[in-house]
Amino acid sequence: MGLPVGRDPAGRARAELFLISAVVTVLVTRGYLAATGYPKIGGDSGLHVAHVLFGGILMLVAMLLVLLTFGSAAERLASLLGGIGFGLFIDELGKFLTSDNNYFFQPAIALMYVIFVIAFLAVRLAPPPRQPQPEVCLGYAYTALADASLGRLDTVHRRHALELLAGCEQDSEVTAVVELLSRERAVPEGRVTRAGRWLLRTTQRLLLTRVAQWLVIAVFVLQAIALIADVVVSVVEQDPGVSTSSNFVDWATALTGLAVGALSVAGVVQLIGRKRLAALRTFHLAMLVSLLIGQVFLFAESQFNALPDLVFNLLVLAALRLTLSAYEARAAAGS
Repeated sequence: MGLPVGRDPAGRARAELFLISAVVTVLVTRGYLAATGYPKIGGDSGLHVAHVLFGGILMLVAMLLVLLTFGSAAERLASLLGGIGFGLFIDELGKFLTSDNNYFFQPAIALMYVIFVIAFLAVRLAPPPRQPQPEVCLGYAYTALADASLGRLDTVHRRHALELLAGCEQDSEVTAVVELLSRERAVPEGRVTRAGRWLLRTTQRLLLTRVAQWLVIAVFVLQAIALIADVVVSVVEQDPGVSTSSNFVDWATALTGLAVGALSVAGVVQLIGRKRLAALRTFHLAMLVSLLIGQVFLFAESQFNALPDLVFNLLVLAALRLTLSAYEARAAAGS
């Protein structure tokens, strides 16, 4: 017997907001503490108010928002505050894992990264229902009507609700809700939303140009050369006196780099052979291997010094996702 709940079609976006705000909070917190010399709230009074307490308070506020209010705006605010609170909590992971409350426990950064990756994969890879259930469609539509009662119903929310209702089994209740939603006046999209959509479309068009494709080839060729060269140097300069744990991290990093380099070479060969869709999928796989496996060992070894590499990989992955979705849409339209 399953839980008496339905999956919210807008839940993925809120979960991603939660995770993004948590990651940004960790980065901002660590950066601020490093820049200010790790000050303590409480000073020399003998008290130390850890920021995990503020994280707990924010998560409590987020929970109370969900329990005491309604409307998508309140849900988004709860996701944001809950993510900030979770970021403040997880940032002190090293203290929870060591007997001496060591905030600088080296594996903590890698463990944080693994936790965020697992959470992100759970959100992104959860299979959507094959056929929307009528109760799920109606539940989402009623949240749209709740927003309308608050004067906060936007065009995207209404359109999505109407599309869901059109795809489920029609009955008198569905018809009545469709009529109500169709009559409700939606709030126009804000300037920020419109600017974001324009930026997304413009970026996608630029990524489909020939210049962008040659840049992709250049990036992955250079990456393949750098990674394979790094593996060779690591093997040649390996010090047998280094501890087993360090050897393991070095070898794991080297093998992951070799795999990413090999995939990059394979993708370049496919792209030169005009197999663009296959090449993009290979490049995408290379970035996923780097992010989901290689980056863990980089954080374990270098901690936040691995952050620039993470940012670069995320930017490349985002560009690949946009380009890949455009090519897949073209392939689907041509079939």
